[in-house]
This record gives sequence, C-alpha cells and structure tokens, in this order.
Amino acid sequence: MKLAISLIIPTYNEEKNVNIILHNIKLINAKENLIVDGNSIDKTKFLLKSLNMISTEPSRGLQLATGAKNSSQLWFLFVHADTKLNLYNVDEIKNFLKKKLYNKVAYFHLSFNSSSTLSKLTSIWANFRTKYFKLPYGDQCLLISKRYYEKLGGFKTIAVMEDMDLMLRIPKNNKYFFKTHIETSFHKYNINGFFKQSLNNIIKQIRFLLK
Repeated sequence: MKLAISLIIPTYNEEKNVNIILHNIKLINAKENLIVDGNSIDKTKFLLKSLNMISTEPSRGLQLATGAKNSSQLWFLFVHADTKLNLYNVDEIKNFLKKKLYNKVAYFHLSFNSSSTLSKLTSIWANFRTKYFKLPYGDQCLLISKRYYEKLGGFKTIAVMEDMDLMLRIPKNNKYFFKTHIETSFHKYNINGFFKQSLNNIIKQIRFLLK
C-alpha cells in the first residue's frame, strides 16, 4: 500500500545523488513524488525524466514552496536530494501518520555519510541543537500536514535559510523529534573545508536573524 503523502525533493545539479533520490522514492512508496528542479545544467533532468518534475528558478525556498503548491496529498515530506532514508525512518513516518498529529511537525536525527571525527562532531551538535533549541534544519527532512503547512504560511521563496525561517514560526510544543537517524552528505564540508563551511553556515544564520 502506498503511503498517503507527497514526497517533495528539490534538485539542482544532483546527478551524483540520483541513486539516493531513486532509493528514497522506492523506499517510501508515496502516493505522489514531486521533483522540483532549479533548472539543473548537468544530467539531473535527463536521469529523472520518468518522474513527475517541475522546473523553477534555482532557489530552494521557491522550489519547496512550488512543490507544496502542486501537491495533491494531505501530508508533505520534504527531503533534500543528498539525504538517504532507511526502513526505520519509514516506520516512524507511518506511526506518526497513524496518530493524526496534524498540528505537529516531525524531523529526524542527523548523521553523515562519513566516518570522520569532524562529521561526528557536527552531527552531535546538530542533534543537540535540535533537541534543546528545537531548531532542526532542512537536511533532517520535514514531515508536515498540508493544513498546518498552509496555516504557517509555508516556505518563503528565499534562496537560503528557508528552513530556519519556517522553524522559527512553529511553536516549540508543535515540534516532534523522531528517534531514528537519516544519513546526509558531508560532501560540502569536504570540498569547501570543514572550518570554512562551518563559518559560512554561521554567517548565513546571523545575517538571516539580523534582518
């Protein structure tokens, strides 16, 4: 039986992550799968041409908002293209849906596809931040009912920090931290350098909060 959700995946030059995208689609077995592509210039569109794809400008906030706008199901699951789910995640999603927690927003613990000490420290901090400050980010996935998403005003069509923007509009008591971990890519830290990427993340957060 298909899961009564819309799986929404924003993409931009994700040819290296196509196998992860296809894995998640098969694993979750959602009633609706939406790929919202930001006009990729690599082979992403070609490799995913058999799927339901919408094209927008390359802005994650715009892509996520467009996916939600074009979705037909009563639940949305937003998943980044480089995030890989597993069977334990799916079991938690199913149990959450059975409880009909329409005014709750759920997300997973974070882990990385790396065994390095820096990746482990980063995930420890991310999960600490999520647990105690109730501030998960988009790479931890987001499960939310269409009704509550629309009540919150949805994702703003901004290029960065769209996840923090939405999370800051959700009361802490309406946030639900799943027990299982998803696995996301540590690639940007490896390419840009750990400290440079971490500093860049902090600067983006500060700029957003000061607006």
